[in-house]
Parts: sequence; C-alpha cells; structure tokens
Amino acid sequence: QLAQIAGAQRERAGLVGIVHDDLRALARLAVFVADVVHVGALPDVREVLRDGRGIQAAIRQDYPGFYQEEIEYRQLMSYPPVSNLFAVRGSSMDEELLTAGMGYIRRFLRKVDVGGHLQMIGPADEPVAKVADMYRQVLYIKHENMEQLLRAKDKLEQYIEINSGFKNIRIQFQFNN
Repeated sequence: QLAQIAGAQRERAGLVGIVHDDLRALARLAVFVADVVHVGALPDVREVLRDGRGIQAAIRQDYPGFYQEEIEYRQLMSYPPVSNLFAVRGSSMDEELLTAGMGYIRRFLRKVDVGGHLQMIGPADEPVAKVADMYRQVLYIKHENMEQLLRAKDKLEQYIEINSGFKNIRIQFQFNN
C-alpha cells in the first residue's frame, strides 16, 4: 500500500542523486522514503527503518548526510566505490555440480592468493537461485587493488579452461557492479 501511495507522489520527491552506479538501489529507496514522508506515512517508515541513519537523512532530504552515511558504511565493509568487488557467477542445470564447482573455485582462489589478502564471501545461492531450470550461485571477492582482482580472474580463467569438470557450468565475471 505504501508503494502505491509513494508511486503516485513520486514527482514530489526532493532527494534525487546518484553517487555511483552501485548506489542506484539505495538512491531509489531514499526517493521512495521521501515520497512516503510527503504523503504522511512517516510513522510507518520510522517504525520499519528507525535505525537507518542514511534513511533518516533521506527523510530529512539531506543529500550530503545520506552520502556521508553510505560512504562510511562502504568504507567499513570495503565495498565499491572505496574498494573493488569481483563477482564470480556460476549457473548449471545440475545443482550438485554447480555447488561443487563453485567450491573448487573458492579453494583455487584461496591457493593462488599469496598472502591471503583477498576477502571472499560465498559461494552462495543468488537472490533468485533458479531460473528456467538453471541453478545460480555467486562468489564475491573484495580487494582495494583492482590489479590483484584482475590477476585472480586471469588465473581462474586458466583453471576453468583446463578443468573438464566445468564444461557443464557457465561462469561469468563481473567487476564493481
């Protein structure tokens, strides 16, 4: 119901801005919150989002405050644009094969990470884990130096190419998205 109310009032939103491509979703949320505030649904928003300081900045139409809160969080978590994020996305019709393959990718990257500087999250199911009979998983790798991530990607491409176990797994790479 709030989405319908806010959608009808979208032109009244005052907080609009894109700091970085990766912030688009949060910026849309900030506009949504601002819309809801303009139509008098503020108590509901405060109840659901009362702890989000960035959201509170959006409610106040404080773009610099919104940006500052988000950048501080991204620095703390080493997320773009203050660091680099490399996503290895796998898909396969065989769920067990995909799970095994993504696990092997993580172990391989751990072995080639001299010094243990790459931060890895996953592998885990994608938010939509199955599409058209294809299972999907993702492994995220973070590092402040893009060259380190590119080296890891190059080594991983070679590993996948020579390993026949990946012939039924589709692997895609994505940076800072």
